[in-house]
Amino acid sequence: MQLSLPQAQLLQSLNIINRTISSRSVLPILTGVLLEARDGALRLVGSDNETWMELSVPATVAAAGSLVVPARYLMELVRRIPYGQVSLNANATQRSLNVSWGRGKLAVHGFDAAEFPMIPQVVGEAELEIGRLDLLRMIRQTHFALSADATRAAFTGTLVTRDDDRLTLVTTDGFRLALSATRVALPAEQELGAIVPGRVLGDLAAIIDGEGPSIQVTMSKQLMSFRSGPLQVVTRLLEGHFPPYRQVIPRDFPTSIQTDRTALEQACDLASAALRESGQAMRLELSPERLLIQANAPERGDLEEEIPVQFEGEPMKVAFNPRYFVEGVRAVETQEVRCRFTGPGSAACVYGKGQDNFLYVVLPVKVE
Repeated sequence: MQLSLPQAQLLQSLNIINRTISSRSVLPILTGVLLEARDGALRLVGSDNETWMELSVPATVAAAGSLVVPARYLMELVRRIPYGQVSLNANATQRSLNVSWGRGKLAVHGFDAAEFPMIPQVVGEAELEIGRLDLLRMIRQTHFALSADATRAAFTGTLVTRDDDRLTLVTTDGFRLALSATRVALPAEQELGAIVPGRVLGDLAAIIDGEGPSIQVTMSKQLMSFRSGPLQVVTRLLEGHFPPYRQVIPRDFPTSIQTDRTALEQACDLASAALRESGQAMRLELSPERLLIQANAPERGDLEEEIPVQFEGEPMKVAFNPRYFVEGVRAVETQEVRCRFTGPGSAACVYGKGQDNFLYVVLPVKVE
């Protein structure tokens, strides 16, 4: 293998691929990145044996070939190489990669590319196309509600399902639920229902931007693939049963408010900061024409702020985990936000005025 490409392009590619590579794998080869030169491009592949990421970047290829080298080690070295052209020359027999630039050079020992796990083929039982901006919005509006509890694997993932003609992402940690949807072209008979590792969608959102081709999604019983231009991500689906989320969405609301999202977000964010590390809940007092937000951190201080609101229903007092509540408000895209409350012991809903593609459900906190 012999090729050359700009240092900045190589570093950017290694940064992307390293998201999928574990530095603590029991299999040494899985700490590496597969480098393959062919057809005027450098192909990079990383995997943790659960997820595979493939990226191709243009390069001047003098000789085809492949080699696996330690990913993070190579990335840290390339990061410190001066800007300009970088040449890669791999000796498959000696399993070493020679990197040269200007008047410098280095050698990195690697692994036989034939031992690297191949990217599995996803035979499509379901296929769809989604715009980048739509997918980015849906991930942003749901990713924060994932659970970090590995003992409940399904809660660490994102449910990908359909609701009539809409593709829907749902996440929950047992205390709140976030749902985001977009309309896509789906055959009437095509069923969707899979749990994707939340980390994978988070990485995908960090890699792609709003410009570029649409995302091609292919799903089988055990795998899901995301492809856009030179990037492909394949992941195993999580096993387990996602909770019946439709059953936890309230239907009746004795109290509702509508207010400016920015004002509510700033006030709740301030209350969250005031209560940090105190373990106390943020209290809301709902009454006609105003929302009173209170934060009481014993031995530290108190906070109180009023926000004008459009009010419907019965006066109510309710308390929430401040971070949980403000994260839902922050996910709303419209300037006016609606909050609907069922009572001090039941879930509340947050969504944007006139917005039917996002819903956030959060449980209150019991206080004395």
